[in-house]
Amino acid sequence: MADILHRVGVVALLDDVYRAIATTDGLAGWWTRDTTTEDGRLILQFGDVGGFDLTVKELDPSGTVRWVGRGRPAPDDAQISDWH
Repeated sequence: MADILHRVGVVALLDDVYRAIATTDGLAGWWTRDTTTEDGRLILQFGDVGGFDLTVKELDPSGTVRWVGRGRPAPDDAQISDWH
């Protein structure tokens, strides 16, 4: 799988950004409303199109969030995000 890298600048408090990307409610507020957790996984659905199953590998309120894919649609253990 090819690497896809995005760099996005955000003018916001670190605590606000962290909540937006590290919590179910935060992700549901900007990515997809159909965001749930189950057995330590994040499950993001996009209607009939499909979705992502992610395992949270690291949560650090000082500025790091890491997720890895859990098979759907990426191969198991594919690094999906590395937020700093």
